[in-house]
Amino acid sequence: MYFIEDTHQYIIKDKEYKSFSYLKKLVEPYKDWDKIASDYAKKNKMTVEEVQDKWDKKKVNSCERGTLLHLFKEDEAKEQEDKLVYFSEVRGDKKIIKDLKTLEDGWHLELCMYNHEYEACGTADKVFIETINGIRYVKILDFKTNESIDMESFYNPRTKTYEMMTSPLNHLMNSNYWGYALQLSTYGYFMERYGYVVKELELIHIPLEEVKTKKDEKLVVVNHDNKKYKIKEETKYKVDYLKKDVIKLLNYFKYLKLKNRLPKK
Repeated sequence: MYFIEDTHQYIIKDKEYKSFSYLKKLVEPYKDWDKIASDYAKKNKMTVEEVQDKWDKKKVNSCERGTLLHLFKEDEAKEQEDKLVYFSEVRGDKKIIKDLKTLEDGWHLELCMYNHEYEACGTADKVFIETINGIRYVKILDFKTNESIDMESFYNPRTKTYEMMTSPLNHLMNSNYWGYALQLSTYGYFMERYGYVVKELELIHIPLEEVKTKKDEKLVVVNHDNKKYKIKEETKYKVDYLKKDVIKLLNYFKYLKLKNRLPKK
């Protein structure tokens, strides 16, 4: 079992398992991005190409911030020199996926969790395993670098409605907070199926900001590509375990797969 980072492929039992990001797209409302780009261009007196280039750069910058944060958090853990911090083994371009049945107590960084019934998986930034009186508890944390964490989704003043996920999760707002809550809950469910008890799910929002003045250099946490970054403010969100919603999503995924109606991407 291994993960190929360049192609973002999870190979488990000689099969490519679907990631949570793929599952989440199954309940995202359809958006005509060409029309949205065209409308935005008209409103802001830009060309469609300029709008798309702006969005592409924002997407790249967001991915870079996420990568930088993960590197910082990994270095931070290594500096602790704590024997209870475990890292995944890397062989060439492959990161070995651990057997969930035999995890040691302690912190596991970049831990891949999976489910063979649904052939689905995902990776959490930090997972803490603790055994108390024979019960194996799990705490799952994930770091996000978005500009904001939004509890509410887009509100349409004309229809006076919020944008919701699609069936079977059309009772959940289609905001990044609820997407992340569903993500953490899915990982919790994967672990529960291996006998773990979900003790805590935590979303940690750590937006990074480029440092451009010497005054803020003492706050620098990451140096990358001749740029320096600092953490603006760290906010922690305790996430409810959305077990029923996870089961609905996984069963919907299974149904579409059986009917050969899964989207290619």
